[in-house]
Amino acid sequence: MKAKIHKQNYAELDLPYRPPYDWQSILRFYQSHSITGLERVNGDYFERLFRINRTLGFVRVQAGKNCLRVRVAPDSHCIVTEVKTRVRKMFDLDCDPGLITAAFARVPLLARLCASFPGLRLPRGWDPFETAICTILGQLVSAGHRGMLIGQLVQNYGEEIVNPFSGKKD
Repeated sequence: MKAKIHKQNYAELDLPYRPPYDWQSILRFYQSHSITGLERVNGDYFERLFRINRTLGFVRVQAGKNCLRVRVAPDSHCIVTEVKTRVRKMFDLDCDPGLITAAFARVPLLARLCASFPGLRLPRGWDPFETAICTILGQLVSAGHRGMLIGQLVQNYGEEIVNPFSGKKD
């Protein structure tokens, strides 16, 4: 992991993964499951607002060469370490796609899926509680309605914050 600290009070990290990595499929998943007011996919990056303990922050994730490039604001060491751990889990960076492809090769349908989507990973949520709420609501209502309900929770109980990367209020 490389980290650079910038005057703008953010850290940059390169989080490596084993190639291949199907970045576009992961982005499409997060775009279709984004939480309004907390997350967004904009072009080629994923961005998210978070609170860890009493610290509010932002994370932006983009594809790099055999790594994900991550910007974290603020650059507090304890926050950066926790964000790194969460991003690794969220984007399934510790996956071994060769091992999965070899195991799936025994089942024709799964072998075809691996061939069609090399490097596909299992996307996960930022936080276990948040993931549980989204999953429960997703079982009760349609995906679009789930997104609307989660967005209302964020809007009614969240805080308005200026994004350090875009300078806009989220």
